[in-house]
Parts: sequence; structure tokens; C-alpha cells
Amino acid sequence: MEVNYPKIVSGINQESAELAAKFYSRISSKGVIKLSSIRAAEFSKLAEGVYRDVNIALSNELAMLSEIIGVNYYEVREAANSQPYCHLHLPGPGVGGPCIPVYPYFVVNVSTRKGFIPRLLLLARNINEFMPYETFKRFEKFMRSHGLRISDSRIGVLGVAFRGDTDDTRLSPSHDFIALLKARGCKDIIAHDPLVTGDEILEQLGVPLTQDLRVALEGRDAVVVLTKHTAYSKLTTEDIMRFSKNPNILIYDSVNVVINNNKYTKIEKLGMPALIQ
Repeated sequence: MEVNYPKIVSGINQESAELAAKFYSRISSKGVIKLSSIRAAEFSKLAEGVYRDVNIALSNELAMLSEIIGVNYYEVREAANSQPYCHLHLPGPGVGGPCIPVYPYFVVNVSTRKGFIPRLLLLARNINEFMPYETFKRFEKFMRSHGLRISDSRIGVLGVAFRGDTDDTRLSPSHDFIALLKARGCKDIIAHDPLVTGDEILEQLGVPLTQDLRVALEGRDAVVVLTKHTAYSKLTTEDIMRFSKNPNILIYDSVNVVINNNKYTKIEKLGMPALIQ
């Protein structure tokens, strides 16, 4: 249970609301916010999740547009977020986990039954659900530009968890990305995650999982980074070249975590045109 943020509570009556507030005040280091009804409390949680989903969708769109117009999204984001009213999120290969991909559909279900179509929520969900495919398209184009075909290549995938620094793989975009690799005919895929020790979806796809980075990279023609783990934050292009034993390995970094410490030219990142990487 998250204890670093205020707990939202309510009750079926004043007494139950007070008891809930009293209980959580002993746990939450950030206090308790008591709302007037259970419905309002539930909707506040859904609204927070929907806000994040929409924000991530906007960031993903701007990141892809940045590639087209030739600017670095991360530089643009930092400047835009210097203003107190701007909170652009980081882009990525999709949105996973048990909350954000699901909450919008709770809202859609209720609102459509009431005769209201939440178009922005549906559009944002559509954008984020297609991000594994958008990431895959960029990776495939990158490989083709260097004369490689996915079906003939040995590919390493770094990151199986749905977000960084967790072992949770529920609704992870990595599953969709790897499934696309398989659908394109790739026969040699190995996945790495420093925290995930087993994954049912990977087993179904027939893709081995390792926690040894050297094993994941050795002999690979290309590697794609899908999860922003802290364990990857010090990973350099030189490290990848050394571990893979391939001085020409292609690196596609969808979460902007790999450090290019040797001006390596065979690396691309989501949200950054190749010419400025």
C-alpha cells in the first residue's frame, strides 16, 4: 500500500468515514483526505489514473512528432516543464500495469451507460495501446536502415516489467513488442530483466528470460530497451558493445536510459531524431 501520498477515504455514513480516516491517519505519512461520498472517493482515484493516461498519450504524440520535425523531445520537455502549469510526462513503448490501462475503461463503461462518450479518454487509450506497435515500427525501420531483417536477426530485449524498478509484468508493453517480433518471424529472442524471475507470457511465446545482462546481450545483432529500470541507468553503449561482443550492434532505446559515451552512431531513441543522438 502506498503510504507516501494522502489517503482518499469516505464511508457509507459519517461514522464510517470518520473511522476510515482515523485508521488511515495512523498509516499514511501524508495524511488523509476525506470526501463527501464513496462515489466521489472512487472517482477521484479514477480521475487521477485517467489524467496520467492522457498525459502519457500526449507525451508519446509529442515525442513522435519531435522525431519528424528534428528536435529532441527530452530537451523540449525539460524547457516546457520549467513552467509551473506544464507537466509533460516521459514517453515510452506503452502503458502497462493493473491500474492506468484499466481505469479509463471503468469511466467509459459508466459514462456511456449515462449517454456520454468521453472522446479524449478513448483517444488517449488508443494512442497508448498502439505504442508497442509504434515502437516496433521504429525499431524495424532502424534495423532495415542498417541492412538487417528481424526474421534473420538475434535480438535482445531489455525490460519485461511494465515500468521501471518493479517486478510486475501485468499488461506490460514488452509482451506486445515481443509478440510482434515473433509475428515478424524472429526466431532468436532473449529477454532480460533485473527484477523479473519468471513470466508466464514469455513462456507462452517461447522466449527465454535471464537476469544476466551478459547472457542477454552476447551474440546479439540488435537490442531494444523497453523498461526504465535504475539498473539500466548506468548502461553505456560501450558496455553493450563489449557484452554483446559485437562492435556493430544496433541499439534502440525506447526509454532514453542508455548513455552514449563513445559517440556511437548505431543507436536510436524514441523522441530523438537520429541526426542529433
